[in-house]
Amino acid sequence: MTSATPAPTREIPRRLRNRLFFLLVLLGGPPLLVWGVFTFWGAGRIVATFLDTEIRDKMEDYAQKIENAKSLNATFVRYMALELRDHPQKEWQRIVNHMSTAEPALYNVHAINADGTNIVRSDLVPPAKFRYADRAYFRDALKGSIAHEMVLSRAYEKPALCTAQRVEPESIVIAICRFTDALLNEIGAVSLGRKGYLFVTDESNRILSHPGLPFHSADLSDVDRIALEHAQKGETQFEFTADGESYSAYHRPLSGRWHLIAVHEHRALNAWAAEIMAWPLAAGVFTALLMTGLAFLIIDRGTRPLLKLTLATRHLGPHNLDLKVPVETDDEMGLLAEAFNDMTERLRVAFGTLREQEAELQRSKEGLEHLVLEQSQKLLYSTKMSSLGEMAGGIAHEVNNPLAIISMRTQKLREQVEGGRIDKLVILETLDKIEKTCVRINKIIRGLRAFSRDGSQDPFVRENLSSVVWEAASLCSEAMRNRGIDLQVQCDAEIEVECQPVQLGQVILNLLTNARDAVLDLPERWVRIEAKQCNAEWVEVTVTDSGRGISAKNAEKIMQPFFTTKQVGQGTGLGLSISKGIVQQHGGELTLNPDSPHTQFVIRLRTPEGRQR
Repeated sequence: MTSATPAPTREIPRRLRNRLFFLLVLLGGPPLLVWGVFTFWGAGRIVATFLDTEIRDKMEDYAQKIENAKSLNATFVRYMALELRDHPQKEWQRIVNHMSTAEPALYNVHAINADGTNIVRSDLVPPAKFRYADRAYFRDALKGSIAHEMVLSRAYEKPALCTAQRVEPESIVIAICRFTDALLNEIGAVSLGRKGYLFVTDESNRILSHPGLPFHSADLSDVDRIALEHAQKGETQFEFTADGESYSAYHRPLSGRWHLIAVHEHRALNAWAAEIMAWPLAAGVFTALLMTGLAFLIIDRGTRPLLKLTLATRHLGPHNLDLKVPVETDDEMGLLAEAFNDMTERLRVAFGTLREQEAELQRSKEGLEHLVLEQSQKLLYSTKMSSLGEMAGGIAHEVNNPLAIISMRTQKLREQVEGGRIDKLVILETLDKIEKTCVRINKIIRGLRAFSRDGSQDPFVRENLSSVVWEAASLCSEAMRNRGIDLQVQCDAEIEVECQPVQLGQVILNLLTNARDAVLDLPERWVRIEAKQCNAEWVEVTVTDSGRGISAKNAEKIMQPFFTTKQVGQGTGLGLSISKGIVQQHGGELTLNPDSPHTQFVIRLRTPEGRQR
């Protein structure tokens, strides 16, 4: 039966406005958001790139100027030293005076005695007496190297770059001092972005150029001090925080352990980027609004036919697949309506087929789950019976010994009765021993019966762990003794766990059987089982044999189904896998201890108190 499409109601205009609003937001919002993000990101990147380039260019330019000044001074000093070395002392004044023709405001030359007093000076004729013993460039030059120092000229009260060299053999120092106030003022006046600046320090951490500090000042701000500390570590570009603000800095090392450092504040950089971003962002908002308005006009004409199809689609569902949309036009909307009707028909057929297949899969799943459960129980029982078969000889010996004792005692009583030698005390003693022997046989038979039955459906009960361990150990103790294997059992007597005793005994017996098989060919043959309480929540059962462990390669797969290290026909590879599953059903874990020097498996079980937490 075909269902009619719900007729448009008075809600159509409201629905239309909702959809148009959504479409407008969809069309205008993302472009505006993308525009804003890229504009801000782009402006930030442009400003950062521009500032980075500007800083690097200016630093390289001023570093080159400073190094050129040092190099020029050094060249001049070497030339003067050669001239003075090749002429007698009377020529010194002539050569130095020759330099007085130069502009004294740019530089001056002077010769200094070893005691620090000047001999001649190009800018003072006749020369006045000055002492230079306190100048670092004079002291360093006397040591034999070309020395540079930025000093404050005593005569002119402005900074000068002084370069000096010793002249042999008289140990006279020739020095040139070139005034650098113009260069240092130029560096101090550099503005990087909004609040960025350059400063220069010498090897003594004194200011040579700074926009806010005087020449040779050592009173650095926290920002300058932190930047200088990074520079002294050899860092060329770094970021740091000072006075609650974040900064970026660049460092250009200079010769003589001088440092040229540029610092700019992040907040000022962001403000600069925001200003650059403002106009493009405003243009983007206007463009987005204009596009949204145009989209509103265009979408309004095509939305109403689409609305009918939208309403039909909204009512479409798994229980309403008979829904059809009337085909009213021959244009794209008509084709879309026909496609919708065809789709609903295909969906109806597909859903019917899917429901049938789903029901069939559910039936198959339930059948497989039942089969897996049934086969698992059979496999577990088969494994248990296999273990009992392997222990049959030992168990028979355990029963035959008490039976032999009963037979012998009965024969002795018969002989005494037939011989008329009836001793009441002897009879009572013999009967007591027969009774104890019967109890022993009964215990063995009960343990064997309990172990041989299927305990997978048994309820979980509080059980003494020691009794479970001892019952499992008693079933294989005789078989081990016959093979020369020393079985050692150590159990804390007061440990209790909530378990299925038969299932847990199967796990312990399986581990003991594996240990027995593993040590048969070893010169030293022993198996040790221990049960102890680790803490209030956990107890631990360990089964250790005299073997030297399991290789790392086999240890990774030892718990996997059908994996075995035994010879073909001697094992199924399911014992440990099944045992692990049983322990996990008990809320515990079965693991191989890789740190033990011997082969050791560990069962960890929760105490009754631990299971309640």
